[in-house]
Amino acid sequence: MQREIRRCRDHLVSIGTGVSLFGIWTVIRIIMGFILEREYVMEEIQKGTDEDQRLVIAVLCFLIAVFLLMILGIHLYIGMSARREGLGGKKGNGYLIVTALFILFYCFGITAEIVLYDKAFKGISDGIVTVFIDITMLVTLAELMFNAVRVRKLSRQLTETGCENAG
Repeated sequence: MQREIRRCRDHLVSIGTGVSLFGIWTVIRIIMGFILEREYVMEEIQKGTDEDQRLVIAVLCFLIAVFLLMILGIHLYIGMSARREGLGGKKGNGYLIVTALFILFYCFGITAEIVLYDKAFKGISDGIVTVFIDITMLVTLAELMFNAVRVRKLSRQLTETGCENAG
């Protein structure tokens, strides 16, 4: 049983690292998308010469920055919490709740991407890659959840068995 606990904890460390890195990669990918499409973005900004339109653009940029920080923060929170638990540290329930909500978010997102495929993507390769990446992340989060619950269940069983053998 201890071998199984160690294996699940090792998985938590690996998966937690992956989730954290995926969050960083997602933010970089979004920023790179803006950089690669900067000519289009600059054209749209220059169209607006009046003060109101510039204010709207400034607010939109602020909201995008907040959104990117939220994405990064959620991924880092889940990833670092899973790593901490895998390394034998604090076993918080908060990150499991956030993970469950994120799993639901990915389920809805993947469904929307498939249903609205023609409207959501420029080309077929963009769509296939995006859906594949989202499915991979969904499976990764589900595996994280499974291993965290398994570690807790096996640890509790080991503690109960140890107490019964000692008594």
